[in-house]
Amino acid sequence: MHRRLAFLLCLLLLAGAGTLLHRSRGTASEVVLRRLGTAAGQTLAPALAARKVKLGSSTRDAIQVAPESFFEAAVEGQRLVFSIGVSGLASRGNGVQFVVSVSSDGYWRTIFSDVVRPGGVDTWHDRAVRLDGGGVQRLRFHTVPLGEVGHSGVAAYWGSPIALGPGEPGGARGNHGATGRRLNIIVICLDTLGAPHLSSFGNVSGVSPNIDKFLGQAFSFRRAYAQYPSTLSSHASLFTGLYPRSHGLYGEIDNSHLDKATLASVLAHHGYLTVAITEDAYVSSDFGFDTGFDWYDNGEADFTQGFAGGAQATFDKASRWLDEYGSHSTFFLFVHTYEVHAPYTIKDAPARAIADLIAPDYRGTFSDFYPGRLPMLAHNSGRAPHSAADLTRLRALYAGEINYLDRLLGQFLLHLEATGLAGRTLIVLLSDHGEEFGEHGKIGHGETLHNQVLHVPLGFRLPGRGSSASSESPVEIVDVMPTILELIAVPAPPVDGQSLVPLMDGSAPQAAIAISELRTAWGECRRLRLPDGCRIEGLAVQDSRFKLMTSKIPVRELFYDLTTDPLETRDARGDFPAELEHHRKLLTEYAAGTLSQPPAAVAPMQVGEETRERLRALGYTE
Repeated sequence: MHRRLAFLLCLLLLAGAGTLLHRSRGTASEVVLRRLGTAAGQTLAPALAARKVKLGSSTRDAIQVAPESFFEAAVEGQRLVFSIGVSGLASRGNGVQFVVSVSSDGYWRTIFSDVVRPGGVDTWHDRAVRLDGGGVQRLRFHTVPLGEVGHSGVAAYWGSPIALGPGEPGGARGNHGATGRRLNIIVICLDTLGAPHLSSFGNVSGVSPNIDKFLGQAFSFRRAYAQYPSTLSSHASLFTGLYPRSHGLYGEIDNSHLDKATLASVLAHHGYLTVAITEDAYVSSDFGFDTGFDWYDNGEADFTQGFAGGAQATFDKASRWLDEYGSHSTFFLFVHTYEVHAPYTIKDAPARAIADLIAPDYRGTFSDFYPGRLPMLAHNSGRAPHSAADLTRLRALYAGEINYLDRLLGQFLLHLEATGLAGRTLIVLLSDHGEEFGEHGKIGHGETLHNQVLHVPLGFRLPGRGSSASSESPVEIVDVMPTILELIAVPAPPVDGQSLVPLMDGSAPQAAIAISELRTAWGECRRLRLPDGCRIEGLAVQDSRFKLMTSKIPVRELFYDLTTDPLETRDARGDFPAELEHHRKLLTEYAAGTLSQPPAAVAPMQVGEETRERLRALGYTE
């Protein structure tokens, strides 16, 4: 049986001024053998070392080479995919030529040639070439300067070269689709999409037909909760299966860097081609989210006018990737969009119809657009609260954004069906957190731990399942990673989450709880121009009926009976003393875990100015 065999080649120890390089991935032998999974004797020359390189908006596991150099590697596969790029290329000269040759009967035969020319921004160029014949082939990767290309600041890169072949990835075993191959995995995260704002969760009809249809075809968890009501920490929990106290990312821009095993790194270890198409800001490679990904595209959404989200471009890019590479590999594809994140704006006539249905006859300031940022800060600080009519209009604009995103998602899912890949692909759809609209005095997210910002959609759609189902058991975002790995029969590393497969197949009941955390107010106190006491340091735990919220800053404790009070409006501490004490004990144990397992210290990382600009556009920084 053919196997998909990949090789990740690594960075030559040559200086490359002006290039953004990240994180060693180990020695060449460790990386190559891990990704190849081949017998001893496969060679790589000269000796190389692995690095992450960011060109333009994307990162790759790259080999830096001098403009005039080559290296060789023995590979096995039927298709070679890779990226090429150059940094510091002077305006003079004709560029750098990249050539791939194969050894045949003692001669080198060219199978690929392309040129990266001067001008424009540094970027990765993705390429693919067929490998003829079977068995092990020796390839030579050669770079040639065309004319005078400048001085020592010029560096050429081969990015994430991988040899692909049909069949099992790396020979590992696991769950398979109808074709007998291991399942592909697509995880789609619709940033800031709160479950209560979907039609299937109680919003007006027509807001989210495609999302509702997907959840109706999947195993849907009706009570899924985020670990943190903000993008950075929540995605860290999604990628690692760890609570915030374990992964340690809380939002400090220059000191937040993921340094844990991720879903992508586990899947790469088991032979998956791992690719991410995101929209930057807090889901940027600058924060280490590219760990384990062969290709990580931060996206090119236009934040210059303060408009968050670019779902059309993101889903188009994901569709093109599926067309080009999906049928040639067993893959993990992560797709992320900020489309419904503030600022809210009317995108088209159907979105306007939804907004006007929810908030008809509105004549205020936010008829077509809500900028977020300063008006949101003014409301949340109590300086300039929005009226009830304004808050209803904000919910309506948000619903219009959801409707626009829903149609783009529907198109993407139809495209996936048309490729023929859906029959062997596990699709996970979720959000990282929700959004609140004054239910407890705040707008947006990152200010409270109420379920308006914690309750998210979550569905797993497996191919070949005869019927869908759902669960009302509380589950968590940290459960996604171990669930995916159990569904494909891959062992999970130590995580805080637990697999949801027993709930999905009915093999065992689950006495579930969900824990969430909040370390500080959205927008630090200094940005709010408020005293340091405005900071929030809170925890929440909930089970199928009760929820406890505690806060050190300010000191507060609230207890809710979610059965009779799902909107969390009445403190029930005096009604259920035994249950209250039980939930206090759970949070004490969680806090104790912080003391016994403090987050590992990591070196501060400097976030690039482009990422800072995107965070400013989303309202996270000044």
